[in-house]
Amino acid sequence: MMCTSVRTGVLQVASRLDDSVTSIYSLCISASDGQHVTSVIFNVSLYQPDDHNLAEFSHPFYVFDVAEDAAAGVTVGRVEAFIGVVGHPSSSSRPTYAITSRWASSMFHLNATYGILTLASTLDYETVSQFYCIVYTSSY
Repeated sequence: MMCTSVRTGVLQVASRLDDSVTSIYSLCISASDGQHVTSVIFNVSLYQPDDHNLAEFSHPFYVFDVAEDAAAGVTVGRVEAFIGVVGHPSSSSRPTYAITSRWASSMFHLNATYGILTLASTLDYETVSQFYCIVYTSSY
């Protein structure tokens, strides 16, 4: 369905995608220097272009900084999405939010209604210095 160029890392659609068969594709892309391998997982969501009740994030990605000694419960940041035609959000619907990874859910809590991300546990910079969370939004 999709392929990645070994030289450039560009993701391309290799064959026709049908959202009536599968609406979300989870992809794992790995890169190696011959000794070390790193991977990233992300979701590609399909939708009908004429769907006026799409939930879309306000930004393509979010970056938050948090102190290593921050206590569990501290607010890390907020993600935000809107529902409706781009540029014309619907006032009658609200998006819901969820973290798609169990591992990330053990480190962070995401308020499903307001998109507020808080620490679920303490952090150790020497063990992990960066966290990547995949957040899913949908309309109801």
